[in-house]
Amino acid sequence: MTNDHDEKDEEREEVIAEEEEEGVLSQRLKEELREVQKQRDEYLAGWQRAKADAINARRQEERSREIFVKMAARAALQDFLALADSFEEAMRSLPDGEKHLIMPLYEQLKTLLGQHGVKEIEIKNGDQFDPAMHEALEGEGEVIAEVFQKGFMLYDKVLRPARVKVKR
Repeated sequence: MTNDHDEKDEEREEVIAEEEEEGVLSQRLKEELREVQKQRDEYLAGWQRAKADAINARRQEERSREIFVKMAARAALQDFLALADSFEEAMRSLPDGEKHLIMPLYEQLKTLLGQHGVKEIEIKNGDQFDPAMHEALEGEGEVIAEVFQKGFMLYDKVLRPARVKVKR
């Protein structure tokens, strides 16, 4: 029986040794798992930041492109305003019987400008001077005395201020 007892003790010792070894192994695996999970979280966070940066860069590029297109359109439309000024000068200098010769072209130009969001700043003598929409070329004061050149808006922004004479 001592042999049986000794064998059982040996088996118990082996089981205890295995359990201790498994415990150490289990602990080591748990530590490795935590480290791998930590790396995974870092990689995920980095990927999410990179994705957000890419989205923000794309949005910024779109905004920059929109601004460029608007600025280019604004410059082109300002050039057309010079043409409109020339038409108006021609209309003033032509005899009444000949104005009909250029009137259709002038109206077509005004329609074209309107289709692109350009509209005339409505002012008349006696209106209040607004430095955001008017440029005073002569005089001092707050009342518009004379309009030298029409002003225009492009949607909600001044494309060209009206050039005026002011008085008190």
